[in-house]
Amino acid sequence: MVLMLETIGNRQAKNGLFERPHIRLLVFGTLIATFLFLFLDLYQSTTLARRPFNFLSNIASLFMLLNTAIAMAIETNGKAKQQTAEVYFLLLASLALSIAAVCTSFLVLKMAATVGWLAAMTALVVRSTEGGKKAEIGLKMSFVIIMIAVQFIFAIFLLSVSNYSLDLQNLSLQAHKNISVALIGLMMMVLVGLALAGVPPFHFGHVDCADGGNISLAFLFLSNSALQGGALLVNVRNILLKSGMAVADEVHLIGVMLIFGFIVLYLRALDQSRLRRTAAYIATSVGPLFAMSMLFGASVLLPKLVFLLAIFSFLTLTLFTLYGSLIYMDPINLPWATWEDMSGFGRVKPLPTLTFLIALASIAGLPGTIGYFIKLSLIAPLNKNILMSGSVFLSIAIGAAFVMRVFVFMFSKLPQKSLRESASPRPHISLIAASIILIVLGFFPFVH
Repeated sequence: MVLMLETIGNRQAKNGLFERPHIRLLVFGTLIATFLFLFLDLYQSTTLARRPFNFLSNIASLFMLLNTAIAMAIETNGKAKQQTAEVYFLLLASLALSIAAVCTSFLVLKMAATVGWLAAMTALVVRSTEGGKKAEIGLKMSFVIIMIAVQFIFAIFLLSVSNYSLDLQNLSLQAHKNISVALIGLMMMVLVGLALAGVPPFHFGHVDCADGGNISLAFLFLSNSALQGGALLVNVRNILLKSGMAVADEVHLIGVMLIFGFIVLYLRALDQSRLRRTAAYIATSVGPLFAMSMLFGASVLLPKLVFLLAIFSFLTLTLFTLYGSLIYMDPINLPWATWEDMSGFGRVKPLPTLTFLIALASIAGLPGTIGYFIKLSLIAPLNKNILMSGSVFLSIAIGAAFVMRVFVFMFSKLPQKSLRESASPRPHISLIAASIILIVLGFFPFVH
């Protein structure tokens, strides 16, 4: 299908025709067919309900397909001009590489797929960015790609010299071998997972990609990046548990870095004056929270499979609601727009502003949203770690302060004349539905 799309694109360039709906239909057909294939494969499994984490790669692949379809469906002003065969080729190539990265257990193949995915997404984001920001994103993401490749190489080298398997499914640390060197190799893999999840100071260009490119690509990059980073961290955690290190300090250290990154991103968001930059910091903070839920989240009221699906749904729904709302907030598309420019926007266009606030509240973990229960699911497993549980409550407090700051700008101030005169379409029903789901799930008893 990818080769067919590329051929159609070449014919369009020669004939001067732009039959974008045909290419779009082929891409959606590919996504739907792959989604159904994976779904039926999971549905026929007899152990899925009992051991859902054994099928983590399949579930992550399903949500990657869903995220790609959502990103293609999101319409922005700049997206329509770039619906060419090359863009769709890069979308499908990045999707295939991201699925390969979470499905393969061989470190060499995982490194190639991860680096290739970052390169394809960087090419997409750079294409959609205008002005001097394009060079900045290219340089930062090039540095990210090099650093991740180097960390993978070090991990492979250290595990090899320690005579350990490079297959993550068969890797188990043993006391009679050179375990200290192997642990350093695993920590290199942790650094890769943190970088993919967008955890400061390991995220590097995540915020710039979300700030510079168009909205649909920002959603796609952050959501699939969080899925890959979380899956890799879970793999490392499983290796430590399988090796008899169930209460190892290394696992708790990963949690400390994740919650620290979440708080730093929210504090940076409070310090920003530009809208797109603020939204980029908030959206990037979903990655660390998702990874923490994968590593430490637990619920005694829900089956393991339902709870795992709730975590994945939280990632997709919050990012979709956040970036979907931005489409209908016209001034945010201007790179120089500040919060003062959006004063009173909620009085003029209350519906997109309300969905935007719901997404922020869910990410912050305020009561009445699914994000609140996602964060509470971290407290019980970490009740003996005062630092971790206290940091989770601190993140809720910081998030509440940020939501109130946005509410004051949107509703408490008088709207500007340019905002009163601007016209934008009514938010799509899917965006409203996603906002309602975030609230409805907030009243579902996930935890005691």
